[in-house]
Amino acid sequence: MYDLRMAQNQQQNARRNFELVGNWAHASPDFFEKKVDFEMQQKNFQNALDYIELAESTFGNRSLFIVKKSIALANLQQINQAIATLKECRTYPSTKETCETLLAQIDKT
Repeated sequence: MYDLRMAQNQQQNARRNFELVGNWAHASPDFFEKKVDFEMQQKNFQNALDYIELAESTFGNRSLFIVKKSIALANLQQINQAIATLKECRTYPSTKETCETLLAQIDKT
């Protein structure tokens, strides 16, 4: 329903779909990603980080949202944690290049 509401440009109704989730432990990685993306777009970086950490504990996988986690941490001015997350991120083949680019950008600041 979330995707349908977004396609219909009904963002308020789409957001309500998130509120209807009673137990996020039963949500799919894809739905977690939609929630994290929504929070990031709203600049609610702490909320995004909270959902990323919940997803990590739910799925037992730190690599799923590691790039977004580093971005949320950086936006929360938790630079040392963002750097540590990006260094870990480089160990995953699917995110290595992106994380190296982001790490280089942080090092420039």
